[in-house]
Amino acid sequence: MINRILKASGRFAAYHPWILFTLILLATIFFGVLSSRIQMNMNMNILLPEDEPIVEEYNLIMKEFDGASNIIVTAQGNPDDLIAYVEHVVPKINNFDRWIVTEASEKVRRQHEEVLENVQKGLTDPKPEGYFQRVDYKVPPDFVQNHGLMLVKPKDMENSRELFLNPGLGEFLTNLNNSLEKEYIRSEEKISTTQRELQAVEFLDGIELFTNALESGLFGDEPDQAAREAVDAMTTGSPYIFSPERDLLLFMVIPSFNAMEMDWLIPAVNGLEELLEKEAEAFNVSVGLTGSMTLQRDEMDAVMEDSMILTMIAVIAVLLLFMMSFRMVSAPILAVINLLIGVIWAMGLSYLMVGILNMFTAMMAIILIGLGIDFSVHIISIYTELRNLGIKAEEAIISTLEKVGKGIITGGLTTAAAFLTLMIGRSRAFTEFGLVCGTGLIVIMISTLLTLPTLLMIQNKVWLRKKKAHRISRDITYGFVGNLAKSINNHQRFSIGALIVITGLFIWQTTRLETDYNYLNMEPEGLKSVMLQDTLIKKFNMSMDMGNITATSLQENEAITEKARAANSVSFVESLTDYIPPKKDQLIRAENVSEIRDIMKEFSPEGSLSTGDYQMFLEELMRLEMNIIEMQDMAFVGGQDLVDRKAMRLVGHPMKEHIKGNLSQLITRLNERENMPDNLIPFSRTFRQQYRERVIRMANPEMITLDMLPPMIREKYVNDDETLFLITIYPKGNIWDMNNMKNFTRELQEISPRVSGLPPLMDRLMVIMGNDGKRAVLLTLAVVFVLLLLDFRRFKDAVLAMTPMVIGILWMTGLMGLLGLKINMLNIMAIPLIVGIGIDDGVHLLHRWHIEKNVHHVFASTGKAVIITSLTTMLSFGSLVFATYRGFGSFGLALFIGTGMCLLASVLILPGFLKKNDE
Repeated sequence: MINRILKASGRFAAYHPWILFTLILLATIFFGVLSSRIQMNMNMNILLPEDEPIVEEYNLIMKEFDGASNIIVTAQGNPDDLIAYVEHVVPKINNFDRWIVTEASEKVRRQHEEVLENVQKGLTDPKPEGYFQRVDYKVPPDFVQNHGLMLVKPKDMENSRELFLNPGLGEFLTNLNNSLEKEYIRSEEKISTTQRELQAVEFLDGIELFTNALESGLFGDEPDQAAREAVDAMTTGSPYIFSPERDLLLFMVIPSFNAMEMDWLIPAVNGLEELLEKEAEAFNVSVGLTGSMTLQRDEMDAVMEDSMILTMIAVIAVLLLFMMSFRMVSAPILAVINLLIGVIWAMGLSYLMVGILNMFTAMMAIILIGLGIDFSVHIISIYTELRNLGIKAEEAIISTLEKVGKGIITGGLTTAAAFLTLMIGRSRAFTEFGLVCGTGLIVIMISTLLTLPTLLMIQNKVWLRKKKAHRISRDITYGFVGNLAKSINNHQRFSIGALIVITGLFIWQTTRLETDYNYLNMEPEGLKSVMLQDTLIKKFNMSMDMGNITATSLQENEAITEKARAANSVSFVESLTDYIPPKKDQLIRAENVSEIRDIMKEFSPEGSLSTGDYQMFLEELMRLEMNIIEMQDMAFVGGQDLVDRKAMRLVGHPMKEHIKGNLSQLITRLNERENMPDNLIPFSRTFRQQYRERVIRMANPEMITLDMLPPMIREKYVNDDETLFLITIYPKGNIWDMNNMKNFTRELQEISPRVSGLPPLMDRLMVIMGNDGKRAVLLTLAVVFVLLLLDFRRFKDAVLAMTPMVIGILWMTGLMGLLGLKINMLNIMAIPLIVGIGIDDGVHLLHRWHIEKNVHHVFASTGKAVIITSLTTMLSFGSLVFATYRGFGSFGLALFIGTGMCLLASVLILPGFLKKNDE
């Protein structure tokens, strides 16, 4: 049946090439239009099954919470410059939609115009509110000043209550020391958890700001203003998110779109980056973007650039190898034209099947080029042999399809089957990759059987019609390969023994193969967004790739928050509980807060530090210094680096006396004076007035409700109908360390089943892909074996055809282990693919063997085609090594090694088993 179809196809191409060419051209135009509509999305979420609970939760969060997606901005420099910069640039971000039209670069404006065009065409959802909703750059000060003491937990209030009982500056310092000793020095908990470490850093940050304001007030020109700053420091603290060293300021830009809407994301991130960097020049600060949205932009840029450049490299490399191998120009060019036509057909069909390419399917063009060229090699190899023997072009085309057509179909179907079996997986990374590559390969196979014979006949009629029909017969086979195969065939025992030894060594090396779970190691090297993530981990001891949990009530929100803060893998938790304590807790707190207010009201706002109190003031400052030194020692022993670094800014380095902290410098400066600074009296007078007023205002016993929350807080933690509450959980350290990720995900799942976020998504994806990969390998082996049985009709031949591929995979993994390469999320897919790719060599050689039964001739002729097809495939896959996206490089290198090992196994192993078949 297949032979009759191939013969009929060959005859039609031979005698009616222009009709067939016209039909092929129309089909190419149709699929070309479809392929131009393909979009790309690098979001990790789309790789998981839609019915996976973690994906459903992710999609729910993206839909219900405006602040769930954000662009993280880091600014580094002097603290005063950083504050001036952020206050300057935030209004410009709020007017971003006007800026992108009037001031953005041509590239960004063009991207913006493309978005608007897609909105008009109905391809993209409109955003009436513009690109960004708001900028979260500091805590709303009015809310904290109006309700601050109602937000303090009863346990914390026990230790800090003294702070709010006397407005005098000297008494305040005494109470500050008492509170610090209770909270951190004599406390049994000390600084036992990350949450308490962050609280200690925040407390010390307030003391640092207080110290700076005190020095400015005592020795500057505006003691009253400095006193107000000192009050702010010890009541509301810094509203900005500073690193402990105060050299890095962090803020978030909240987009009106979510991470799935790539049309909006690209111009938004590019434009925001351009705006921030341009404005930073005048403030002497360094600014950068990071977070998952920025990373997606970077991935998109890398993949788009890689796809175009690497496709060109693959095509050129394949063409040059083709020309050198066949020592001709025209036929290889026709083969590449045929290949590009097939790729266009495949891409157009992919648009109909999936519409959007992910980080895996983005490689399909290069994969199809590497595999699809094989069909052309086999056709041109036999066709040129026949033409060199003087056979007419029409007869040569028909005979070529009869000789290699069945092998092409079997090889194409087995390779396509390897891809299509990936569709059994639950991961969309596997299913979509298998679907587009499997069907694409079949499309290219069909295209080649129709198009290449047509192009060869047109070439013969148009380009070669004036040349003489007589051709000089010459041998263009690889005789040396035939001689090698014959030698191996004649020394069967030696070859099988060597095979066993070599394979055993490779299997031993396979045990050294390790797995790399760090997703960031697949990103382009030197990526600024990735380096900034490392910077944030060092500065804050937490990763910005957070987890999320939703609660359905305030009570559940409180319970989940407390459990999350107690988890060992958690660094920091953001929750509505920080702003709305449970009602029963508020009732208890209200009594304490009312009492503090009444006590503070009894003090007169008038009064200041007298000369007689100056000595007590100095003693309390020195006591404060000693307490912080003790905290520093405890933090050093306990490994709390954040506290140690923060304390160093106040009291200096314990081992380097020349490094003085702000507080120690102030005490030294005061001790060097004979008299009290003149500004101390006005400073203390204003401090007393402002501190008394501030505490009375913060000691507001009114019950806090959702309606009181500022929009910034409400939109971040509560959905519109107040049925869901978002808890954001930041992991400790580098989340991309395998143990950290697994521990973090496990602890979140123990807290609540409604878990989402990038780390849990990645952990789940790795588990699913690992299971999918194992099933895909087993199913691919089974499907390929069944196809071989149907093709050869003999069990022995089917096993023999698979032997080089199985040995090749063992050699592949062994060589990867020997070279120190690691398995990651992308290159693990190479193993099931090599099952389908590596089977082709054995199939073609065995098919030719059954026709001619001559080892030398089979390996000299078809062996040549097998070598060329393998080398072209290796060159195509090898081009991925030049990808800026390192995940592609690792995938291409694995396929390069696997294809090469299967080629060696076919040429070196198969001849040793053919003698028995001959007997």
